[in-house]
Amino acid sequence: MSSQAWDNFVIVEAYASQRTKIDDLFQGRRLDWLYAQSPLSHDRTYYEQLIRLQAAIYDLDAFLERSWIIALEELNEYWRIIHDRLAAFHFNEADRDRKLRDIKVYQTHELLTRTGGNPITIPITEFYHYKTCDVRLIRQLIYEGDPRLAQVMPEAVWRYYDWLTEVQDDLEDQEEDRNTYNVNRYLHALDHLGPEKTKSSYLSYIRHISSAAAETLRDEDFPHKAAYQEWIREAVEKVKSLLQ
Repeated sequence: MSSQAWDNFVIVEAYASQRTKIDDLFQGRRLDWLYAQSPLSHDRTYYEQLIRLQAAIYDLDAFLERSWIIALEELNEYWRIIHDRLAAFHFNEADRDRKLRDIKVYQTHELLTRTGGNPITIPITEFYHYKTCDVRLIRQLIYEGDPRLAQVMPEAVWRYYDWLTEVQDDLEDQEEDRNTYNVNRYLHALDHLGPEKTKSSYLSYIRHISSAAAETLRDEDFPHKAAYQEWIREAVEKVKSLLQ
């Protein structure tokens, strides 16, 4: 299959099977909310570029989930498409490499079990930071599309919400992830540490996020601070409920 034919195939597959998943991600991570705070909301072209980029990342993720033995040529083709989609935002090759660095790191986490490694050897704070790589990239592109959004909500405060919702994903996706090669850190922790130690470590992590968020927000003042604090509270309660 030619490169162009492959790209067209991926586009069709993304819009047929992944658009709902992408819509759910954008809503759940408040990316849609953020986009709506800007005149960008009138720019469907920019939004569709974000969708196409996320679709390409999801296609890479799906390839890693279903393939134990990774064909390097096929892997590189998924990365070529991601680079092409990011190039639509007018970044040169060096900038694209820099922006995709965290996704590359997370890919090494995804591939760890294939070489006999264990995701629980990665500190929980580091693992979930890199697991937010795609969401952080999309949000960064929204902020770069309209830098005035920093006055609506500082970009840096989102990290607490992102960490919490990534933990929530692992907890909610347990059954699905048992049937793929997706790296669910929570499941690996259950298998190697047992339920009590796993629950304790995750509750400790949630307390850490909650405290760090409260400390950061104490010194911040922005129009939607109260709404963000409520989102954090809801996310903490949701994760605690799932852990119970």
